[in-house]
Order: sequence, then C-alpha cells, then structure tokens
Amino acid sequence: MEMGSNMAALGFSLMVLIVALGLRLWLGKRAWAFHPQGAKGYIRDEAINMLALLIPAVLIGLGLRYLAMRSGPNEQSLYLALALGVVSVLLFVRRGVKYVPFFKDSAARIKAARKAVYDTKEGLLHD
Repeated sequence: MEMGSNMAALGFSLMVLIVALGLRLWLGKRAWAFHPQGAKGYIRDEAINMLALLIPAVLIGLGLRYLAMRSGPNEQSLYLALALGVVSVLLFVRRGVKYVPFFKDSAARIKAARKAVYDTKEGLLHD
C-alpha cells in the first residue's frame, strides 16, 4: 500500500507539472513567433526553465514524504529539521539557477520574445 501511495503522489506531481507547463505555454503562445528558434525553441526554453526548477523540488518532496512515512513518532522532529534544511538549500539553488549561463540565456530569449509581443500591436490588450 505504501508503494502505491508513493506512486500516486508521483503521478499527481507529474500531472501538476504537465498542467502548469501546458498553461504557461498556452499563455505565451503569441510570443512563439518572436523567439529566435520559433515555436519549437520557445517551448524548449520554457520547459528547460520550468522543469529545471520544479523537478528537483518534486523529487525532494517525495523523498521527504517517504522518510516521514517510514519514521516513528520520535523521529518526526529530525525529519522536520531535515525538511527545513532541504527547503532552504532548494531556495538557494532556485535563486542561483538564474546565474548559470545555460539557464540565463534561455530566460533571456523568452523575455525578449515576450517583450517583442508587447512592442507590437498584437500584444495590446485593448484597441
């Protein structure tokens, strides 16, 4: 039963990631044409930026859930401290990823494509 519960949690986490990425892509659809590599490049860059940050968080969350389920009542405080430490490290990693050239370039291309949409008449929300 424990394994099934973990698989259900993993499936739910992956579903949330897929829905979030799909929504993000759908909302940025107008910028696809302004990306240097076109729609395919825009989708790749969005996936890189989003999944590089979220997949480690999901894996860490599942690992901590597994550890918490295996621990007894006396070990709960140890795993809570471990969880807080891991979350702190994850926040630093998340902030630091934007300085890695690969991710920085990807984010810059997306930002430029979005800016180009709003610099054109297409990007205006009103007439």
